[in-house]
Amino acid sequence: MSKSIRFDRTKFDSKGRNGYIGTTGINVVDLCDELFLEPITTRGINSEACRIVVPKSAITALINALEEIGSTTCQRGPSAPQLRQPENAIAIPSTGAAQCLATS
Repeated sequence: MSKSIRFDRTKFDSKGRNGYIGTTGINVVDLCDELFLEPITTRGINSEACRIVVPKSAITALINALEEIGSTTCQRGPSAPQLRQPENAIAIPSTGAAQCLATS
């Protein structure tokens, strides 16, 4: 099973094997005892060049760390907008909001 998460901004860069690649989201792949987190390139394909493998036993700690980071306010200046996420959305705290495209 896999789920795709698209960023609300059009493009970010991820460092791959041969330099930076345009990234428009993250694909999460469930492989029994572990998850693969792979960037979705601007061409709409998953890049294995920057794959992150997360053991399922570490999911709770990862979620807690992301929630802790997401609850802090980024100090960009006095007029920085406050982003609010729907409860079912997955957020990428350091880069902005993300929208979960598949929830099942």
